[in-house]
Amino acid sequence: MTIQLNPAETKSYPGPLLDALIRRLDLRDDAALASRLELAPRMIKMVREGRLLVSQSMLVQMHAVSGLSVGALEDMLHGAAGSAGSAPLPTPVDPRPR
Repeated sequence: MTIQLNPAETKSYPGPLLDALIRRLDLRDDAALASRLELAPRMIKMVREGRLLVSQSMLVQMHAVSGLSVGALEDMLHGAAGSAGSAPLPTPVDPRPR
C-alpha cells in the first residue's frame, strides 16, 4: 500500500530553507542552488511552490553541500527553530573524524 502525501497538507515551509541555503552558499538564485545540489531547476521551483516535497535524498544532498546536519535542515524545513526570518543558521557539522 502506497500513501501519497499532498504537499499542501504537510507542515513544511521550504521557502525559508531554500533562501537560507542560497545565502549560506553565496548563490544568486534558485537556478544556482539547483546546479549546486545537482537537481533540475524545475525541481527547486516545484519545491518552492509546494508542489513537491523535500525528499530525504534532497536533504542529504543539501547536507553534503552546506555542511549543515540533516536534523538542522529538517528543523529549518518544519519551522522548529521559530520564525524562519529571524532564526540564525546552525553551525555546520565537520564530517571529518577527530
